[in-house]
Amino acid sequence: MKAETPACDAKFVLNASGIVDVNALNFSVLVKNLKSGENIMDSRAYSTLNADKYTTVSFTMTSTDVVKQGNGYVIKANGNLTISGVSRPVTIVANGVLNADKTITVSGSQKVKMSDYKVKPPTFMMGMLKVGNEVTVQYNLKFNG
Repeated sequence: MKAETPACDAKFVLNASGIVDVNALNFSVLVKNLKSGENIMDSRAYSTLNADKYTTVSFTMTSTDVVKQGNGYVIKANGNLTISGVSRPVTIVANGVLNADKTITVSGSQKVKMSDYKVKPPTFMMGMLKVGNEVTVQYNLKFNG
């Protein structure tokens, strides 16, 4: 599934040598803005994620560690990921790049176990097709100054 119109804001601390810290990072997406391209699959996912009751998936950073590595940065963001009303602490490791135009690109992936958020993986075709308990969330974000 792809996230349509996610909301994300971050406050990066820069100096002459580049990124030195991240003071804030918040991300959220409306569950019903997650799209697979297949209406039946979307409907099952929304039901599984209790989208009518818990409308968003969100991440709120509590602390970070930024380390320069080659031409980029490794950003470790500790925070709380909330899915289907359940919030759990996670550490997200991302690769960051300070672009020539002073924008910042952050990308990476995070494995998430649905059962950690009390979500039962959906099944299709009377159980013949099952979604695994662990899903991988991939992200590629670009921040403007």
